[in-house]
Amino acid sequence: MIKQERENESHVLVLDAGDSLMGDRTPAVNSEGKSSVEVMNLMGYDAMALGEGDLGKLSLDAIAQRIQEAEFSVLSTNVLVAGTADLLTEPFLIRDMGGRRVAIVGLTGMATVPGLEFRDPLLAAREAVAQVREHADVIILLSHAGLEANTQIAEEVAGIDLIVSGGGTSVLPSPLVSKSGSVIVHADAAAPGHAGRRIGVGAWSFDPSGALTDQRWENLELVAEIADDPAIAAWTSANP
Repeated sequence: MIKQERENESHVLVLDAGDSLMGDRTPAVNSEGKSSVEVMNLMGYDAMALGEGDLGKLSLDAIAQRIQEAEFSVLSTNVLVAGTADLLTEPFLIRDMGGRRVAIVGLTGMATVPGLEFRDPLLAAREAVAQVREHADVIILLSHAGLEANTQIAEEVAGIDLIVSGGGTSVLPSPLVSKSGSVIVHADAAAPGHAGRRIGVGAWSFDPSGALTDQRWENLELVAEIADDPAIAAWTSANP
């Protein structure tokens, strides 16, 4: 699916809203998320938000190792090392795509994790968007704060073009457009024994000023009729 999009489109981002390192299945549990990073590297991910669930399941040393192994950006603008003003990881990245500067901001849901402090997602999103607004034409928020919180962020934080929403139990069969014009997509929700069965595929067009002019979104189930990628299938066979 990802290869097909890259063959058909000039500018493609592969993004994840968080909590994709662990779960309840091997080999992710046995490898402390290392296997998940390996597969995401193979798929050519561009960025992932830190999810509070992964932070609660993995030690800080393991999280640091996974971030180092990732060939993509792991982002959060609201998780700090306890007792300091230091963010656990990079808050955002800015990439040039098709003559546009695209900012991708990571946001983590609230949690209690020893050694970490979590800032309110709404306040953190507001500050991060203000920080990147002067440097970007398009702003994408990868947020694991849940659909309700992300809808509030879309309504109250001006300037966000797209929110890739994760966390919670709700999904969106089609995009939600807030009163402020922000587009929210939420493709899947984690559940025991369920992971990676749906993928959101979207296309957004922007004019020279950065205003959204057109969009396409599909929330697809990865059914048997969609052929397995040979490289991923080989990796899966080698890592049952």
